[in-house]
Amino acid sequence: MCAAPGGKTSQLLSAGFEHVTAIEANSRRCHRLKKNLDRLRFDKDKYDVVVKEGQKWSPTTTVDGILVDVPCSATGTGSRRPDVLRRESDISELLDIQELLANHCAEILPAGGIMVYATCSLLKEESEDQVKKLVEKGLVETLPIQPGEVPGFQDVIDENGWMRVIPGVLDGNLRSADGFFAARLIKK
Repeated sequence: MCAAPGGKTSQLLSAGFEHVTAIEANSRRCHRLKKNLDRLRFDKDKYDVVVKEGQKWSPTTTVDGILVDVPCSATGTGSRRPDVLRRESDISELLDIQELLANHCAEILPAGGIMVYATCSLLKEESEDQVKKLVEKGLVETLPIQPGEVPGFQDVIDENGWMRVIPGVLDGNLRSADGFFAARLIKK
């Protein structure tokens, strides 16, 4: 969900996923996503690109998992894109969209399906708070990310098993990583 410009779609395809469906609401951004996948020479039989609002999309075949990279304030990218820090501070509309997308994804997953909720936001209300609300609804539960499972990120896994990266806190080459949040959930 919210797949453009295609970085996460590319990672999933590179990791060997059998088939990836990339959902993107914005047709202009979707065009860029397709160009990026073409540039990287991925087998076109391994993916589909769908121009549709994520909360209105439903799978036609069984889905094993959903990576929902919700639209957010992008505050975690502020060190390389300072313009995001000067945007409108009222994020209530974003919060509504995030909750709607997360709930829809949880609903369309089959039992045992995996959902990763991700943001490039440093704000808890867009990240941890949204996942807490989703878990409280009872459709999904946390499937904790384990230390060592994502090399280099073991020190940013919290007590819930969620990852929270603050720019500049990781060691080595990862020190310049953008801020982000990710939680892995499993459908009950």
